[in-house]
Amino acid sequence: MDPDTLKIIKATTSSGAKELVAQIFNLIRSPITQNAIIKRQISNSEANLKRMEIDYGLSREQAQELNRDMVVWRELNYLDIVKKALPEIIDTSSLKNVSKDWIVFHHDKASICSDDNLQNIWAKILAGEINSPGRFSRYTLNVLDLIEPENAKDFSMLGSFCFDIEGEKDIAFFQSSRNYDVQSLLPYSRLLDLELFGLIEISKGFSAGRICHFNSEIVNINYFDKHFQIRTRNDEQKLVDLGLVRLTKVGRELLPICGAEPNEDILEMTIQQWKEHNSPIVEDINKP
Repeated sequence: MDPDTLKIIKATTSSGAKELVAQIFNLIRSPITQNAIIKRQISNSEANLKRMEIDYGLSREQAQELNRDMVVWRELNYLDIVKKALPEIIDTSSLKNVSKDWIVFHHDKASICSDDNLQNIWAKILAGEINSPGRFSRYTLNVLDLIEPENAKDFSMLGSFCFDIEGEKDIAFFQSSRNYDVQSLLPYSRLLDLELFGLIEISKGFSAGRICHFNSEIVNINYFDKHFQIRTRNDEQKLVDLGLVRLTKVGRELLPICGAEPNEDILEMTIQQWKEHNSPIVEDINKP
């Protein structure tokens, strides 16, 4: 770790964060993990120095100083992420079972993020992986690396359309509603951005919709702390309409940590849609 960064960490970090930071950085810089990722970082650093010299006319000394500043900036970003991860980490968890390559990869991607909301997601991913190794794929980290802060906010909004239907998380997002303007909450153009990043799949044709089959005529649904039941709209096939959006594997990994909150308007709008699609509410909304 850069000496200047180490000084700042020692001055600003709690003992618990210091211990975890030390474990992570020792793991990253352990001789055992001097693999292609580390070599690539070294190669990129030299390439950055040369580019700063050629493109900006800097001397080698000036380029090295600027590069050191960038390193400190990245390490401080990652320190913020580790701090935010600490409250989420279970006491009995350990880095020992986490893939060394995964930690290096997470550091490589997350350390260039300074946006507070995105840092919260990176922190939850770090904590989630430490608590349950293998929970988050490196492909998911790659996707998150590409997401802009506004995309993260849109995905969080989409999470407010998430219902637990018979124990499975799913999105119920309909094109239109009689009393609510869905476009004002999450315009279709921004849904397309989320699809581009691989977080969701949108049914072809804006008027198209998804239909789910169930084994029972009565379907149990939870929306955050509220519970209700609906009746399927076909006695034989037991169908429930779910609208336009389907979560991808990456979307399912990220949805629980996206910071979604319940929205009463969305709940009322979705229930109205189910009623209009001949899926009547069997049981009034109540707390379980």
